[in-house]
Amino acid sequence: PLMKQAISSDTDQGVCFAALKRIHNFKDYPETISFMIDLKKNDFGENYEPYFSMALSRLGIINVEEFKNNINS
Repeated sequence: PLMKQAISSDTDQGVCFAALKRIHNFKDYPETISFMIDLKKNDFGENYEPYFSMALSRLGIINVEEFKNNINS
């Protein structure tokens, strides 16, 4: 819950970046993957690149090609 709050609700962008850099450490929690997929579907990551795509990649939600496309666009 703390990581979800830090990513989706904290007003300090640095807090969000820090949480995105570490969210992969919680990939064994069932709600982590679904939470990140929901954020991806809602175009959450536009303001949080490259950290958002790195998090998705580390969680196995996107592949290397999609990661490269997100970073380069």
